[in-house]
Amino acid sequence: MKKALYYWTSLFFYVLVVIGVVGLVNFAAAKYYKRLDLTHTAKFTLSPQTMKILKNLRHKIKTIAFVKDDPLGRVDQKRLMEQYEWAGKNFTWEFVDPDKKKLVAEKYKVTRYNTYVVERDDGKKKTFIGRFNEETLTNAIIKVVSEKAKKAYFTTGHGEKDINGTGGKGYSRLVEGMKKENFEVADIQLFAVEGVPKDAAVLIVAGPSKDLPKSELDKIESYLRSGGKLILMADPYTMETGTMETGETVKFLEKFGIRLNDDIIIDKVSKTIGGDYLAPTASSYKRHPITDKFKLMTIYPLARSLRIVPAKEMGIVVQPLAMTIESAWGETNRKDLTEKSIAKEDEGRDNPGPLILSAVIEIEDIKDKQEGINKAGKADKGTIVVFGDSDFVADSYIKLSGNLDFFMNAVNWLTHDDNLISIRPKEAGIDPIIFTARQLYIIIAISIIGLPASVLFAGIWTSVRRKRS
Repeated sequence: MKKALYYWTSLFFYVLVVIGVVGLVNFAAAKYYKRLDLTHTAKFTLSPQTMKILKNLRHKIKTIAFVKDDPLGRVDQKRLMEQYEWAGKNFTWEFVDPDKKKLVAEKYKVTRYNTYVVERDDGKKKTFIGRFNEETLTNAIIKVVSEKAKKAYFTTGHGEKDINGTGGKGYSRLVEGMKKENFEVADIQLFAVEGVPKDAAVLIVAGPSKDLPKSELDKIESYLRSGGKLILMADPYTMETGTMETGETVKFLEKFGIRLNDDIIIDKVSKTIGGDYLAPTASSYKRHPITDKFKLMTIYPLARSLRIVPAKEMGIVVQPLAMTIESAWGETNRKDLTEKSIAKEDEGRDNPGPLILSAVIEIEDIKDKQEGINKAGKADKGTIVVFGDSDFVADSYIKLSGNLDFFMNAVNWLTHDDNLISIRPKEAGIDPIIFTARQLYIIIAISIIGLPASVLFAGIWTSVRRKRS
């Protein structure tokens, strides 16, 4: 009797402990949302940009998914919106079958399945149809929380990149990325206008092959003196840097403390990682809001180096952003490089690394501070971000590593949209497993030789043990 009583009592308490542990685990799982994402691209983890936007939501945002009433078909949408809900206290969501709740569908003018409405608490909303993933949902939230679209002008008339060009060196993908972050993009011919339009949030000079005339640079300077924002991308061997007479654009930048070196950057390490020695990489960034927590590599197909020089006036601050590795150098022997494909660092002639690939100039000395007032109510600074390459955000290269993120961080910092300075959601797509030749040999050896050999060894070992016993 004592043994039986002890047995059943122990079993009872054991069952209570198990139930208690299971209950605590379920309670913790319900209260604290935590997932372990083992994919190498972290495809099931929200991007830093999405997390930042959700954390800083000032309005309550509701997402209504008009999808068929099918629990299995809603799994992916439910999983994603639960992640958003846990990341942002002001984010809520709801599923609606438009056939069962016709009044709700009529209210939002929904006529088909797989329609998604992102609505702000004051009634502002954004509707999109079809693909539902982090990229499309975050982009819709950006449109809803933004007060108004920002205007970005690209200069034309000097051989700049074509914002409507597709493939190769066109900028269609960059324009698409800017529109997703609530920019209105247009081109502008500065010679045909009196000055940079007042609604310009940022002016972009994207890799001109010809020098900008002084009359147009004067208009740009006037815009900067009033708190304007400029991005200037200067490719190697352009704008008369290597000629007897220095180009107007070069002199314009030197006035503000940046010299465009007449070189092309050589990075031999880039070739060892599958790139080209004429495509330097940057993984070292100076401390700045643009580069805050930015750890992605950026790749520049053909780049020149920049140099900080004394500015022509007081009140100008220049700071480098992206740097090459120390072993890179700026090749100045254009003839040997272009005609003989010879790249050899010449001490005392070439520019030694590490080299500056991009830099930011802040012009604190503004003539009329009343014209440049930012959201904080303070006099705004005229600001220039300079890149030694324009191809890194062209269609062929913009998806490489952190190229788009770095450029968009610069644009959003210039336009005071700090919430968008981060790593963006990656586009959903196929994530293939790619093996090297060595890995394939190892897999073949294990599957064809290793497994049969292990079975054979186990059989021999078992037979020997039986004989001995």
